[in-house]
Amino acid sequence: MVTPADSQDLTILANVKAELGITDTDEDANLETWIDQSSAIVSDYCNRTFGLETDLETFRHRVQLGSYDGLYYGGTGGAFPLGGGVEKIVLRRMPVTGFTSVIENGVELIEDVDFECDYASGIMTRLCNDFERRWYFRTLLVTYSAGYELLGTLPIAIERATITMLKYLRANSTSDPFLMSETLPGVRTVQYAVGKFGGQDTWPPQDVINLLAPYKSWDV
Repeated sequence: MVTPADSQDLTILANVKAELGITDTDEDANLETWIDQSSAIVSDYCNRTFGLETDLETFRHRVQLGSYDGLYYGGTGGAFPLGGGVEKIVLRRMPVTGFTSVIENGVELIEDVDFECDYASGIMTRLCNDFERRWYFRTLLVTYSAGYELLGTLPIAIERATITMLKYLRANSTSDPFLMSETLPGVRTVQYAVGKFGGQDTWPPQDVINLLAPYKSWDV
């Protein structure tokens, strides 16, 4: 990591209080804690860090040594067949917002001349004379920025999921999340929900999952 985000919170106190109709400051400390917790739950579920950060990724090709037929790429440090290489480079962070440097075997590459990138997916393509080709390298160092400005470019659905998650945490902070109903006549009948969280069959709750579906990264 080169430059971490200032905050990983996915909503702000003012937005939460407006959503809940709270005008005093009595719950501010608890709300701030639930914002942190809800943001972490959303990020963990999506397997992503959403805040805008500058990152450095190092890629190393698996070098094959020995005797081969055909041409080779490389030098004294090793070689691999020209028929090999890597089709695409997939960065672990997205959306990409820009590159600081891309250095292949000690040589700095130029964006849109030596490579291009789909910023939304973080997929990099190697270029040669404006044609696509495979990546051939011993070491590739990619320094780039990726993520969202909180809360500038952050998708609304992610903030909505965070606030929804916060509501669950707040509602169950002073009660048993599995308690569905309780009656006193008779003397007391208690009914408990069956599920992972207050009768929910999923974690996070399904309405949170539905909001996050387009943003979940399955590459862990």
